[in-house]
Amino acid sequence: MKVYVGLVSKGSAKAKEIRREGWGVVLVPELRRKFCPQTFPLYFIDNGAFSCWRRGEEFNSSLFLKTLEEASEYPILPQFVVVPDLVAKGLESLEFSLNWLDRLKREFPHFNYALAVQDGMSPENVEPYLKEFAYLFVGGTLQWKTKRGREWVKLAHKHGRKCHIGRVGTARRVLWARRIGADSIDSALPLFSLAKWERFRRALRETLQPELPLRGITWH
Repeated sequence: MKVYVGLVSKGSAKAKEIRREGWGVVLVPELRRKFCPQTFPLYFIDNGAFSCWRRGEEFNSSLFLKTLEEASEYPILPQFVVVPDLVAKGLESLEFSLNWLDRLKREFPHFNYALAVQDGMSPENVEPYLKEFAYLFVGGTLQWKTKRGREWVKLAHKHGRKCHIGRVGTARRVLWARRIGADSIDSALPLFSLAKWERFRRALRETLQPELPLRGITWH
């Protein structure tokens, strides 16, 4: 299972630790000036919609497209790009993403694209379009994704696609994601403190033992 954490400065101690662990980073458009592909060869590009939504702003499409233009010149391409979505908008978000995909495949055909799924979508809604994407990106609320995550992994693998799950930063979520067969996860949470970093790293090692009990590990 591939692991991605938040973007850090290329010369920082955390950057060295990320590389030593074999993890990647999430390239968010608003932080693209901090990114160095030589330092972080394993990465994916998020569209930044969640950050804009959290701040109460409109999606910054120009910044997203600028990031893709710059990434097209990097010596190492991202694992995937998350197609723009509408946070908490269900089927409206699906239609929005499909419309964006047409443009992205015309202008940036060299990238792999991920469809963000979230509350209000079902595998039946998404399956007809899955051939257009390389990845499913499981977003949505924590309650929804932990309840439905296994279904999305199963759907992705049924069609030979990969399934990424966002906001998997606690030990228990890591164990859960590994057990349901997620191909990759991301979270910025491990960067918040040394204790969170160590719990996250320890959980990743523990997932090699699929029958390890989950008691005593919180979802927070």
